[in-house]
Amino acid sequence: MPKARCPNCGYTRKMSERELEIGMRCPQCEGRNLRLVVPKKRTGWPGGIRATSIRALIGGVLLLFLGWGLVSWGRAHWNDGMAGARFFAWGIVMLGFGAISLIGGVCSFVYDLFT
Repeated sequence: MPKARCPNCGYTRKMSERELEIGMRCPQCEGRNLRLVVPKKRTGWPGGIRATSIRALIGGVLLLFLGWGLVSWGRAHWNDGMAGARFFAWGIVMLGFGAISLIGGVCSFVYDLFT
């Protein structure tokens, strides 16, 4: 059974969910309704890091390395026909998506640490 607390005087009482839905005035001060006590989150401890943050960080780093490799290979084979230009263009696209993913992963990671 969850605890309910009066915000006015601090009186606490265990109540069922049904009683919390209906509501009840404080029996001590009769000033306000009893409200559900929500435990506060501990501060100072980092919360859990979501898998999405780690995936974005790893994916961003991989895309940056792969994009850098494709750009350098395409630049080295620039005069060999369209293949060099295509690899160069795909490398630029991968560098862009890698940078976006890495920035999003870092922002998400920092958010996870402070919440």
